[in-house]
Amino acid sequence: MFARYSRYLRRARRLGVVLVIMALAFGTSCASAAGIVLQAEDGELVRTIRASAYGGFTGTGYADYANEAGSYVEWVLDVGAATSGDTLALRYANGSTATRKLKLFVNGVQFGANLAFGPTGGWSSWRSKPVSGIALRPGLNTIRAESIGGKGGPNLDVATLTSTAEVSLTDWAQALVHSTIDVRYPDPAQLGPAPTSAWWRYQQGLYLLGQYRVYQRTGTARYLDYIKGWVDARTDPITGNLLPARTADPKLDFLDTVMPGRIVLPLDGAFGGPAGEARYRLTADRLWDTLGTHKRTPDGIFWHTNASRNTVLLDGAYMALPFATLYGQQFGRTLPGKPDLYHDVANQLIRHRYHLQDAPGTEIDPPTGTRLFYHAYDLEGNGTTHGVDWSEGTAKHSSVIWCRAMGWYAMAIVDVLDLMPSDAAHRADRDALIAIFRSLIQGLAAKQSSDGRWLTVVHYPSRAVAGNFLDSSCSAMLVYAISKAVGARYLDGSYRKMASRAYKGVLGALSLQPEMVGDGIQYLTSLSGIAAGQQVEAIPELYTTSAYDAAGAIVPRINPLTNDMHGLGAFLLMYEQVKRDPTTIAPF
Repeated sequence: MFARYSRYLRRARRLGVVLVIMALAFGTSCASAAGIVLQAEDGELVRTIRASAYGGFTGTGYADYANEAGSYVEWVLDVGAATSGDTLALRYANGSTATRKLKLFVNGVQFGANLAFGPTGGWSSWRSKPVSGIALRPGLNTIRAESIGGKGGPNLDVATLTSTAEVSLTDWAQALVHSTIDVRYPDPAQLGPAPTSAWWRYQQGLYLLGQYRVYQRTGTARYLDYIKGWVDARTDPITGNLLPARTADPKLDFLDTVMPGRIVLPLDGAFGGPAGEARYRLTADRLWDTLGTHKRTPDGIFWHTNASRNTVLLDGAYMALPFATLYGQQFGRTLPGKPDLYHDVANQLIRHRYHLQDAPGTEIDPPTGTRLFYHAYDLEGNGTTHGVDWSEGTAKHSSVIWCRAMGWYAMAIVDVLDLMPSDAAHRADRDALIAIFRSLIQGLAAKQSSDGRWLTVVHYPSRAVAGNFLDSSCSAMLVYAISKAVGARYLDGSYRKMASRAYKGVLGALSLQPEMVGDGIQYLTSLSGIAAGQQVEAIPELYTTSAYDAAGAIVPRINPLTNDMHGLGAFLLMYEQVKRDPTTIAPF
């Protein structure tokens, strides 16, 4: 009860500040009803840009709609109690001679008739249009102002909501984190669906890395506390070892087990974590040490597991290499027998390309290649799953080009490049990685759907793939990687549009849906279209809607999933990257 009261008190204080600001900015007096200023540039902008060319706006700018129907500004609100008569005042400018129209959506349903915004006499002349009778529900809500005609909407500066309830502005990342750790999984010792919710797993590691990025932007302490709680529940505070009951890999033989080290490192004092707590460094040491003894192919790539002889999965690039680079750089370490950390990591990424890219000049060396990557490689050419050989004929690679494998790989490259020195000694490695990344993205550009996302089986030339679907998780990973690459100039600005289309597609898969929580309904974030975890398989349907049962028979399975950790983590990484550098994606 006290925690809830404190939360409401903090909100009330924030709202009191907002009311004072409103009175100063607009010449109004504070009313008894709560009010909140929703700056348009702080909302979610789809086919709409943040602009400041014309004066007279409040805040840092305004929203400039694209000259087409369907562009919008959307706000996510956290509301303390149900309301029925709220008022929203939209401050706008219309310097054209024609009326422009918007649809107002509240929680996905159009509110009232289309709104008309007449000429204001100039783009620096602002007027206010009130809309009354808006009803909001307790918890998360959305308000969207969407353009109708081919000329788009007016320039939108701010929406001022006067409400009978406490209201605070949030965003999709914070709403997703709230739905995940405050409601669905409030105990960090049990993150994710049973039966593996208590385990140390890369899926949860990916999600928590995304949550850490949200913490870095917002400074919300409970986000970091939850991450610490997750790590603490799975590691020995004295030795740093993973607790045997909390991992399916007590020998640390899987590259997947290394990936959560990405969220252990920020907890260590060397990375800004709490001083005097040795447990996080010890856990990071254990993960680094296991890479020192991990088996490799003759050309230096980590096997995906120490039991999978000379077998490499494209996924493994992300599971191990960004952690290895970050740890080695921070603590001045190299892996045994490898005098240059960066060359070792770059070589692995380059050799992944040689074995797995469908492009001229690789081991595959097709006459004309898609530039896409197969999922896995086996040196002996006899890799099997459930006793079935997944090698492609006499080739050593698997037969399926799986989107999320390429998402992992693309993220690994940009994360490693972030850390790699730019000196002459490492220029050749950097140039090689940038060239590989560009080639992959060019191949993916040719396969992007009209929705903006990519199919989970991106390409299968011999026949249609039953049950194929658009995958939000891999698409979010690719937005993250493309955005970072545009910002670092590994890609030119023309790829901003590609990233924007995918960003829009992933946002379209996210909504608020009712869930029964305790004795009542709450509206929580729901991200759909997430590919399930995936072994290497011989046929593409085993990447879509089929699976092996315990007896080895192929049976139907549920795929894609909703709110799976792969997708939630990828979404947060994507969203925070775009928040950090919004210029790296173009107006849609």
